[in-house]
Amino acid sequence: MAVTAQLIFVLFSLVSITESSDVFGLVGSSVRLDTQHPVPVFDGLSWVFNRAKNILKYYTENKKCKQHPAYEGRVEFNNETYSLTLKNLQKTDSGLYEAKAAGAQNRVVVKYRLSVLDPVEAPVLSSAFHQLSNNTCNIILTCRGHDLCLNSSCYNETYEEKEVTSPGGITLSLSVNGSSIICNHSNPASWKEAVLEMGELKRFCADKGEHSTQEDDPPLQLLLLAVVVIGVIILLVIFISFYLCWRKSTGPTQCENTVYAEIERNCAATPPIELETHSTLYSVVQKKPQPTNTIYETWNHLYHSFKSQQSCELI
Repeated sequence: MAVTAQLIFVLFSLVSITESSDVFGLVGSSVRLDTQHPVPVFDGLSWVFNRAKNILKYYTENKKCKQHPAYEGRVEFNNETYSLTLKNLQKTDSGLYEAKAAGAQNRVVVKYRLSVLDPVEAPVLSSAFHQLSNNTCNIILTCRGHDLCLNSSCYNETYEEKEVTSPGGITLSLSVNGSSIICNHSNPASWKEAVLEMGELKRFCADKGEHSTQEDDPPLQLLLLAVVVIGVIILLVIFISFYLCWRKSTGPTQCENTVYAEIERNCAATPPIELETHSTLYSVVQKKPQPTNTIYETWNHLYHSFKSQQSCELI
């Protein structure tokens, strides 16, 4: 019975020793890989990358450590804890790291699976307001980070908390901590957040409620303005129509009628001429032609010529 229990304990120890642990690091940072279990007596201990590439080897006899040329200046080894520190991490450093003890028995002391990640981007937390009444409004919160997005509604000071995780281990969460609303963007190696204060949201919502009635007035004002503009246009059309009609009524036709009327008045004022004197009048006019400027002057000249001719005949 005791032998069985001891065997089970040994098997359990072997399983626990050989089980790998996940470790995450940021590009450009450092990470330390510890030997988490008591290390058995060994002649030498090696750290290996992806089971094929030697990083370094430590010898207990002379307590010296020999590093592989590819890792010189990038790793540190602790002679007491046998831990390995990797510096200036790059994404190509992601993979399996093993510490192997060599002695009477060769065994794997510890395993780590390292993932080197980029730092996350800062998230964006925005808000939109929908006025429900003069005293309350519904707040829509939007949290964005990387390719993830969360929307949450806030009504009557009740905030809905949400979280989503991508297959690559990137997490986006929207939570409430005291009087703050927090949008957190994280991966296993880093995190960043954006914060909104509830007090600011409440004040903005209250201000929006006060101005909501004023925001409803512009459509009525626009309608009144449209009516005024249409009225002015109609008045201008009527005025232009009357002006064109007036110009047309005072055009060349009226001038011609005025000339004809003047001629008729002059003719009416001229004394009648006897028919038998036409030849004499014609001869007089033919003998003494004079330029005239107006119709009235022409008839006046003819009249005086006729009178003078009659006087000559009488003598």
